[in-house]
Amino acid sequence: MPSLSNQTEDMMAAFSGTSRNTNGCESYFGSIKYYENLFHCSVANANGVVAAQVDQLFDVISPKYIGRTGRRVDDARASKSTRRKRRRQTARAGRCSAAALGADMESAVWEVARTTGGAEYAANAHADEHEADEASCAKSKAEEEKAIEDQIDKTAKAIEKINITPLVADADVMNPRKTLASLQKQLETAVAALPSTAAKTRALKGTLQRWVDDMGFAQLKPKEYASAKPENAQTIGKEGTDVNIAHLTSICIAAMKEIKEEKLELVNEPVVPELHRRALPQLGTATLTRVALESEQLRSLDEVRAAAEERRKRPRPRSSQRAARPCPERPPPPEINDQLLKRRVVVVYEMTHKKRDGSSLTRSYWCPGVIDKVSTATTTFAGKKLGLGNVHIKFDEGRPEWLLANRTSFWRATKPGGWCFEEDLQEVMGGDGDDDDESDVDEEELEDAESDSGGESGEDENNWGGI
Repeated sequence: MPSLSNQTEDMMAAFSGTSRNTNGCESYFGSIKYYENLFHCSVANANGVVAAQVDQLFDVISPKYIGRTGRRVDDARASKSTRRKRRRQTARAGRCSAAALGADMESAVWEVARTTGGAEYAANAHADEHEADEASCAKSKAEEEKAIEDQIDKTAKAIEKINITPLVADADVMNPRKTLASLQKQLETAVAALPSTAAKTRALKGTLQRWVDDMGFAQLKPKEYASAKPENAQTIGKEGTDVNIAHLTSICIAAMKEIKEEKLELVNEPVVPELHRRALPQLGTATLTRVALESEQLRSLDEVRAAAEERRKRPRPRSSQRAARPCPERPPPPEINDQLLKRRVVVVYEMTHKKRDGSSLTRSYWCPGVIDKVSTATTTFAGKKLGLGNVHIKFDEGRPEWLLANRTSFWRATKPGGWCFEEDLQEVMGGDGDDDDESDVDEEELEDAESDSGGESGEDENNWGGI
């Protein structure tokens, strides 16, 4: 009988109703293929099973492998290991014996096991099997839905990438008269004409993604477009660097080489990834109905493209919108001018203490002081020009220091470098200026450590507010 692809309608009509068309496992080789695909066994083992079945040998050889519960020898003639095994079995069975439970209890236990107990056990087994089947169906359905969503995402990405203008036209890449050297020169000229490194990176990456995501040539996708790893600094490089531009250029040249050698056709419409049903083990030769069923996709081309267009219309969430908690709005710092002179302020400093046990403890403190100077455009300090936006603070302990005060993220902030007016400290601290995050630290041990350190990390504790 010829294969399914070679069968004509007259042949199928002539053999209609015969076992050859209704039973896919009637032939010898069909049975071998069935056992091989179903149990993933070798051809030799599958051949042995089919041969034994055809020769009707199972009735002859199967009694050798039937388990028997009767004892072959009694205890007197049994070996030492057999007697030891039987003693262990007897000890386990003795838990439900009359000596342990009593004759009446033993009879009741066995009666329940034979009647309601057995039925309940079987019902529980059926319920577990039904639950496992439902879980398997739900898992399969979830996997199918996920596959459909992935197909829609890839299609939406392909629709986006089709609008990218490639650095080298598709007609030039597919032109058999164009050599790879001329295409390379054309690519390098187009890249050099771009105004910035960011534009070069976008153009090179967009050209590659157009071939990979839009046209479906997954074999052209590089392992990484860019890399921030130190070991890849000289080969792949970070995005926007000269190393990364050279890396993307070499990948584009290699992709054009493969397109020309494999004679790949560059299409002008987005490619929709195929999504077929899982192929089941085949019993002999597949029927026409099965071939048609397995070749069908889960969704039609128009349905996938319509869903992809709908997906593209959705607003994309930004990273700031996905934050777990919104960042509270902080008012801008006051204008840095002479009106701040003689204003009392507090600044957050981070200090490290040594404890009695030899360990160290780092804490943040509010350090009070008075603004006595405001920088101008010509103000210098230690030979460097400070510029505008700095204030000179004389702290209560006597130590003066310049502070860059025009940074919005440090105004009324509780991190090191943050500052505010002294009268606003209670509000900045949340209504309690005596909060201490290091509540598990022994204050006596900390004070002793401060005094042992020779005043290195602070002066009077009353002049410092712990955060």
